[in-house]
Amino acid sequence: MTVEVWPTADELATKIAERLTDRIAQVQQTGRRPSVVLTGGDDRDRRLPADHR
Repeated sequence: MTVEVWPTADELATKIAERLTDRIAQVQQTGRRPSVVLTGGDDRDRRLPADHR
């Protein structure tokens, strides 16, 4: 298991968004339709733009 620590919540949120975007693109390239489920949390506002809440 690898543990990564980010100095700020904003940096963590940015990395989460980058990885999620990359993974969605990978799934789409295989011809599959990606499905994403997001749960609540204190940093939700950083990860999900207001128009998607």
